[in-house]
Amino acid sequence: MLEATATVVAAADGCAWVESEARSACGHCGSASHCGTGALAKVFGRRVHRMKVINTLDAAVGDRVIVGIADGQLSRLAAIAYLLPLGIMVLAASGADLRGWNDASVAFAALAGLGSGLLLVGRTGSRSDRSPDAQLLRHASPTFSLSHFNRGTDS
Repeated sequence: MLEATATVVAAADGCAWVESEARSACGHCGSASHCGTGALAKVFGRRVHRMKVINTLDAAVGDRVIVGIADGQLSRLAAIAYLLPLGIMVLAASGADLRGWNDASVAFAALAGLGSGLLLVGRTGSRSDRSPDAQLLRHASPTFSLSHFNRGTDS
């Protein structure tokens, strides 16, 4: 199961809206200031993902929770997001070619099919009011830093 830390931003009627930050894997190491990928991560910044889940933990607004999604579910969603637009593009181009359209028209049909597939995936994803496969697993443990402790000798 894949897990992410999220913050509860709203809770009502047995459901909770949680937000998690999507961070780039790059930009967090010691070489980030000298790395092109780290610079790109700074330009594009962080994206916040919000989803509605069933509040099995009775979490309140402001609580930090761990949200999980099954590995197989993530693979299925990724296949839909990537393969559906490409499949519609190939079908549109093949249909145009079988009808005897010229190359420019076949290319336009392929682009139209790709655009239609991307719109379909985008609308399907944005329509889901609740993420049925994501679930609240547990409350996140509070984070602390060792810098809060006295580093010196006892005096």
